[in-house]
Amino acid sequence: MNQANTVDMGASENVSGSDAQKFSLYHTDANIQFTQQLMQGYLPLFASCRSILDVGCGPGLFLDLLRRQESHRGFLGLDIDADMVRRAQDKGFDARCLRAEDLPADLPPRFDGIYAGHIIEHMAGCAALRFLQACYDLLLERGVLLIRTPNWEHPYVREVNFWLDITHVRPYPPELLQKVLADIGFGVVKGFKEDVGLQDVAVIAVKTPREEVIHPGVNC
Repeated sequence: MNQANTVDMGASENVSGSDAQKFSLYHTDANIQFTQQLMQGYLPLFASCRSILDVGCGPGLFLDLLRRQESHRGFLGLDIDADMVRRAQDKGFDARCLRAEDLPADLPPRFDGIYAGHIIEHMAGCAALRFLQACYDLLLERGVLLIRTPNWEHPYVREVNFWLDITHVRPYPPELLQKVLADIGFGVVKGFKEDVGLQDVAVIAVKTPREEVIHPGVNC
């Protein structure tokens, strides 16, 4: 056998999530303006937030918009990709390299807003449950969580777009996310599909004070 044509399968198993993400067709600076236009509509949701966590912050696109809206507040960005974290840091943001499913790590419950755009579809079910529970724990009372994820009901997403990212694991329909968030303890949960682009799923949840809900937590 010609060794030059062999593939080291053992080495491929050692590819990290960060390295694998670089093979995605979305690991690019293309369409930044359009991406931020989609994000722009959610700024009013965070207008009164004083401390905001952006999970999967990338190079800081949403953080940029938030800072333009109101600079005198706290921002923290997390991303699995060290290159993206450095780019966000170069813009002056506090950004750290951390997997979303590793929340809360050493983070205290101090946020009144969490944005998780196109993150949860990279997780299997139990990891997603742990992530959503961690978001609940990290939010202050009346804090808001926004999740955006691909819309599996859109034919192009289902047949083409979803599979262009090698790290995508499974879709999360809004009905499922709403049920899980309500079970975790979020008191106000609203799900819908955006009316532009590929009509992403968006779910908004508000952390209700514990004494107002039965809080089963996550056991997975």
